[in-house]
Amino acid sequence: MPPKFTRSAIERAVNRPTVLMVGAGDPMDAALKIALDRHGLFVEAVGLENLRRSVHLAAPDLILLLGDAAAQGGVAALTVLAEDASTAAVPVVLLAQDARLESRMHAFRHGAMAVVPRSASADAIARRVAQLSKELSEHFEEKTGEIGEATFDELVELVKKELRSGILSVHTPGHKGGPMRVVLGAGRPVA
Repeated sequence: MPPKFTRSAIERAVNRPTVLMVGAGDPMDAALKIALDRHGLFVEAVGLENLRRSVHLAAPDLILLLGDAAAQGGVAALTVLAEDASTAAVPVVLLAQDARLESRMHAFRHGAMAVVPRSASADAIARRVAQLSKELSEHFEEKTGEIGEATFDELVELVKKELRSGILSVHTPGHKGGPMRVVLGAGRPVA
């Protein structure tokens, strides 16, 4: 059964970054929820099942993988998130049992944006996660702004320049104002 996010939960999350804790079986689960809340984060907790749907419903600012979701560098959860463009865009932090460089690199290669080493203190972990959340929001505030208006041709030109192999074809059905089909070639990701 998919998780249910209540209206009161949504109201509490206003003006607080939302962290989606994904995973089960972590001994620090309850303490970590309390510590994250104390550090100004709104926390929703879900299991690995229905992960994509949970991300769509919660619309988190950050995903924290722990317990079974963090096993083997979080590869299973990171793979599920990477399959959908809307979930792949959400930053993922891994609570790691193994803090070796090789393990951290493995997580980064699969899409984690940060690895927080496990410590005996739930408060220390929560402090680091809150710091990462703050850094992310500051980064996005710096980078976002109003682009203004543009024509479709200007958009096509921009996408052509951004993609290595460019736009392969643009097709408009016979009638004016109908749907348009744009075929893009492989290239680097476009924000």
